[in-house]
Amino acid sequence: MRVLLSLAGAACLALTGLPALADPPPPASPRPSAAPPAAVPPNDGDPRFTPGRPALPGTASVVRERWTGPRMLDLLVSSPATGRLVPVRLLLPPGWSKTDRIRTWPVLYLLHGRADNYTAWTRMSDVAAMTEGVEAIVVMPDAGRDASYADARWAAFHTRELRRLLEREYRAGRRRAVAGQGEGGYGALAYATAVPALFRFAGAYGGPLTGPGTGGDPLVLAPRLRGLGVYLAGEGAGAISRRLGALGIEHTLSPARPASWPAWNRAFASSFPMILTALGLPGGGPASELPETPDAAAGPAPGIPDAVPPAPLPLGVLPSAQGG
Repeated sequence: MRVLLSLAGAACLALTGLPALADPPPPASPRPSAAPPAAVPPNDGDPRFTPGRPALPGTASVVRERWTGPRMLDLLVSSPATGRLVPVRLLLPPGWSKTDRIRTWPVLYLLHGRADNYTAWTRMSDVAAMTEGVEAIVVMPDAGRDASYADARWAAFHTRELRRLLEREYRAGRRRAVAGQGEGGYGALAYATAVPALFRFAGAYGGPLTGPGTGGDPLVLAPRLRGLGVYLAGEGAGAISRRLGALGIEHTLSPARPASWPAWNRAFASSFPMILTALGLPGGGPASELPETPDAAAGPAPGIPDAVPPAPLPLGVLPSAQGG
């Protein structure tokens, strides 16, 4: 039985001219750099280099790197926009090399919800297993305990400072997708509508999906989602879906109402073929169907824990080291 609805309507509204948060990507592929990026010192044991401490003087920069797995790299970024040191987790593709000055990889940004942090997706979902062997960089940035994606400071960090650092120093390409759970779902829609040229897919899994943002309310700016892959799930998805349908904008609406990590994980897996399509990778296609059972009755996905209050983790410390 078909449970995912691809919705489109007939009406059309003009776009409103609101200030952009980030530069649109240039049309040409990046040229190889003349020199490899400078090595980042480990800065281990230095109290100045811990998440949440004040940003260092100067422009945005990576001040600490630490490998936490075969393809998992944690960064600590000095962010003038937020005024603090912000941790970011990367899952890197096969063959990735920071010193490869020719090749770039498409990028999937995954945003976390309230009362969580940059470890949420690798700690609570099977994103690592799902993206194993996928030729893309997965980026999971911190957004503070409040997950304030409507805050212009966090938006500037995510869409300008971090993006430019990854493109300049970590071989990130210009094909991008963004998705999030809880408040991160709002962030995905807010960023995709504030800067229409930035992403080719936006996925929102639960959470409040409307409300004032840095560029405006995603509901008001919904016309800017035209041409993107859009996947919606959760209590706030109906209003956005009706608006997109009235505008004749194709999208996928899930009947699920995810409110826990097992459900968010299922929604992410359902939308994953759309993400691969947006990133120009093999295996893409329409969203896969979800079980028709309500999320509460569906039970947890194998190996995926239900939502628990996360303990703040120091940069580079694995959950297993703290018994989590």
